[in-house]
Amino acid sequence: MRLLRLALFALLPIVGAASALAAEKTISVSGPGCDYKIRFDPAKVDERKLKDTANVVLGEGLANPNFAVHDKSQVYTEALIRADYENCIAPAKPLRAQTYLDMPGLADLRARRLEQIAETCAFDRIKGRALLAGASARILLEFQPAAQACARLIEKADDPAGLRPVWRELVKKRCIDNGNPAQCRKNGLALEGTKDADRLIRADVISHDWSNCAIGFLKLNADQARDDAVRADLAKRFRKRFRTKEICEDG
Repeated sequence: MRLLRLALFALLPIVGAASALAAEKTISVSGPGCDYKIRFDPAKVDERKLKDTANVVLGEGLANPNFAVHDKSQVYTEALIRADYENCIAPAKPLRAQTYLDMPGLADLRARRLEQIAETCAFDRIKGRALLAGASARILLEFQPAAQACARLIEKADDPAGLRPVWRELVKKRCIDNGNPAQCRKNGLALEGTKDADRLIRADVISHDWSNCAIGFLKLNADQARDDAVRADLAKRFRKRFRTKEICEDG
């Protein structure tokens, strides 16, 4: 009888451990090139918060604005600008609705991304308004962070004759690092012979040269190194807190 009791007591830790494992659940999230399986105790951790947190720190990360991309031949209208803005800002709503585990730095990271989305979409709308028929290129100065650095690109934008020599030089600069600079210049400058050349050249300068100058001042780009470092730190802390299995395409 005494031996039986000892055997039963010896089994108790095994049974307890098995029960604990049975109570655990696993969620999966996917990121660029890797999938993650995360085990947790649903009695102690909110599954939705865990999933939202894992998606940010390990998975696809925070949502980006839906930046509108149009060919320079696109004719802009108020309706198009409104539609582009609504599409651009759309990711902010589900991002705002996400709930996270209590991890210092995570809420601030989301707050910055919401600001970045708002600024990027405002930037895109400013550019669209400047491309409306009859609009002044000085509208672009409303994007204050780039107003001084990129002003030279819009000084002649509303003067077709004055803009052409400026545009020709810009096309040549674009082609310097091209594999075939001569062909690149020929293709770029061919715009001058098109039917609607004045409008298209102006749109080319705004959509390409001014945009490339100005986007570096967007918070989405300026804050990237800091945000990446915060996310990497969050991922490290998350892995210490939860058993996480990583499965990557490269093995």
